[in-house]
Amino acid sequence: MNRKRFLLYFIISWSTVALFAGSGDEEKILPGEKRPTVTAIHPLWRTDVFPAKSIEVDTNPVSFFWPSDRREFTLPLRKYDFQLSRSTDFSLVEEQNLQQEPSFYVSKKALSPGKWYWRYRESGGVWQGPYSFVVGKGTRLDQRPSAAVFVEAVGGERPRMVIRKERLAIVRKDFLKDGTTAQIISEADRYFNVILPDEEWGGKFYKNGERVFLSKKFPAEHIKSKITSGIWNNAITTLCRAYLLTDDSKYAQEALRWGLKICSFDVMPSLLTYDGNPYPDGFCFAFYLNSISCLYDALYDYMSMEQRRTVRDNLALRLRYYYEYYCNRLENRCFDNHAWQISIASFVRAAITAKGDIPEANKYLSYIYDAWTAIDPEQSHSDGGWFGGGYVSVNIDVWLEVPAYFSMFTGYNYYDTPFYNNHPYYFLYRQAPGSVEDGFSGDGYGGNGKSLGNKISAWMSVLGVELNHPVAKWLGNLSERKSGLFSWTRSVEGKKVWSDIQVDRPRSLPQSRDFRDIGIVNMHTDLLNSQNDLHVALRSSPYGTFGHNLASHNAFNVIYQGEYLFVPYGHRHGGDKNSVACYRHSRGHNTVLIDGKGQPLSPEAYGWIARYLGGREITYACGDASNAYDAASFELEDQLFANAGLNRDEHISRGEMKRFRRHTLLLGNSLILVYDELEANHPVRWDWILHCRKKMTADGNMLKVDGVDAKVEVFGTVPMQAEVKERPMFMPVNVDGRGGQKAGTPYPVKGNYACLSTVRKTEKQRILSFIQVGETNKVLESPDGSYCCGEWKIEPVMSSDRIANLKITKRDSSVCFLLKDGKNGETVLRELVDGKVVEKRVVDELPYGAI
Repeated sequence: MNRKRFLLYFIISWSTVALFAGSGDEEKILPGEKRPTVTAIHPLWRTDVFPAKSIEVDTNPVSFFWPSDRREFTLPLRKYDFQLSRSTDFSLVEEQNLQQEPSFYVSKKALSPGKWYWRYRESGGVWQGPYSFVVGKGTRLDQRPSAAVFVEAVGGERPRMVIRKERLAIVRKDFLKDGTTAQIISEADRYFNVILPDEEWGGKFYKNGERVFLSKKFPAEHIKSKITSGIWNNAITTLCRAYLLTDDSKYAQEALRWGLKICSFDVMPSLLTYDGNPYPDGFCFAFYLNSISCLYDALYDYMSMEQRRTVRDNLALRLRYYYEYYCNRLENRCFDNHAWQISIASFVRAAITAKGDIPEANKYLSYIYDAWTAIDPEQSHSDGGWFGGGYVSVNIDVWLEVPAYFSMFTGYNYYDTPFYNNHPYYFLYRQAPGSVEDGFSGDGYGGNGKSLGNKISAWMSVLGVELNHPVAKWLGNLSERKSGLFSWTRSVEGKKVWSDIQVDRPRSLPQSRDFRDIGIVNMHTDLLNSQNDLHVALRSSPYGTFGHNLASHNAFNVIYQGEYLFVPYGHRHGGDKNSVACYRHSRGHNTVLIDGKGQPLSPEAYGWIARYLGGREITYACGDASNAYDAASFELEDQLFANAGLNRDEHISRGEMKRFRRHTLLLGNSLILVYDELEANHPVRWDWILHCRKKMTADGNMLKVDGVDAKVEVFGTVPMQAEVKERPMFMPVNVDGRGGQKAGTPYPVKGNYACLSTVRKTEKQRILSFIQVGETNKVLESPDGSYCCGEWKIEPVMSSDRIANLKITKRDSSVCFLLKDGKNGETVLRELVDGKVVEKRVVDELPYGAI
């Protein structure tokens, strides 16, 4: 291969770009680039219909969504009409549904290819639409049965939910043999002879003159110690299971004693929880529904007619409240965390056992089934990532239980979707074996653990079993298997949790992977060998900043040899000031500030991964956070700054950022390049933030790290000056005595952080950062503005008067990278692999739904 010919294309393209750049206007959309036009890609409450604007839908049958202004469960339910047609005049209606309460619709069959139109209205009102979409070549056929098929199949004698009656004999035999029955009996015996409180909230339990079931996490005076729903739920479900497994009436009688006590409590004692959320949003409501449904299902034949009526009336009321809470909320609210973490499973169980005795149960089952098929996964789409990061573990119970119930009555495998097939890769790439997490863990940075843990490992094993997924099976086998039940429903249905087959470690996996649905790219140098691995993670999320996530768009983290290196350190419960001005704030992450101010806490403050290329020696990702520094006032932000007593305008940027594209590249095994395009609407001080778990020292524009062969050099259009800060703006303190420590005790601080700031204010700025880890070389700057570092030559466009570009070549000419070619703005990577040229090209790609 003639290496001169290999480079010729890039020389021509670079020259073309240089000419093109001279007349560029960055106010216009540049070739190859796209810009979202929506205020929020994932608004807290739906503001637009979907699908629309002739988008090619990715799933068929198709789910249709429209906004509803019914946002409080106390408001009367609305009625909507829906129509679907091949023509704009709806002369022939292919599907319609009238007087429906949900504000979404799932087509009852797969639609034929081509263009379609739909419309909706509030019943009796004016039609809204038509809205167009396309069923095309990229549309996946979804084989899941319809809601009608599922609802029709639900039935049979009770118990039909705790343990199906037809499987009771088998389960009794198997659980007696493997010791499960003995474990359940041991747990159930704890609940006999307990004096039950007369009030639910703050109730105290006594046995043999001593108080029992005290919180192990919070002090007795803590408000969360007043929550007792978990105690009631665990007692009743355990006693019901013990009764079904042993047929000993003493367990039924004791379960009934606890259950009838719950029936004496107010079902809706308040419209709000202790922390100001709608009452059905709390875990307590889900626990009580679950308790009562287990009681009704397991003790149906044991109870007297009067007892059954009491429990049924309580169950019906709780189900109705939940349906009125869910309807127009699940389908219109971007996140409803507690629903997808716990309560949907409780609702499904309750509606299953209620069918036939409570007339509305059919409606409830149909609604929740369609909601699941249309929305799951709530915090992702199809690539397997999870916006909540480490919080994914609290969703696993629902993922285990709800598909198991659906499958129980339809026989279909509800894990056979792109999301669940890709989900194991998310865990592999965000936390490679023997390494810590990538530092983007939802409401936090992740712990110091170097394994997935038993729960996630078991979850991986379930996906391995259900999907015959080799990576999932391998991940599931990495952790020690703990005894005890992992999923009750899977166990009583005879479904495996752990695979019996030992799977070899994966081969031929790419070193890096993008999860653009959630806005994260994980780059590795040695994915399966953490001691040799340099892991770079870039985050710029289309979900914005709210819920359990932090203001870290266009932030990167670096993990080296399985340990945190350039990763922030902080505490979720470190006090109001620390939380809003440090921990959640952009200054607490490796991103950029404008005059010391960061990204708003709002779904409207969003980023996205615009480009990704994975090569053998260069991995590249572009994060665009141009929309992340402006948002209207948001309730969470208002509350946090008010609680802290801080002036929000001193900490949050509003509309000053015009452009922030961060180009992050991993070159070879030790060099990370970060090339930032920055533009504000007036001259500002640009602050480039870098956190480190070890101590850094500064010298001009250079940072060195104690105890690690690592250094950072930052160059800017306007020069940058580094300052290392040893403490956060507000120190974190243990505000409520968690972990047995005294309230008010300061938390420790690990490492420090650096702020590299422009020496003068400027409207536009380019920043090129060299981050070397494991092997460091001198960064040599040439008079022509190019740089050499080890075997790499880097040619950036640093002048803010020219369109940004970046050319990288390896000394032996085997690798060439061009950020933008001169014709259509493509990013191009060419590598010589086994004597052959491998070329990859990309342009911007908007997130699905950003229309």
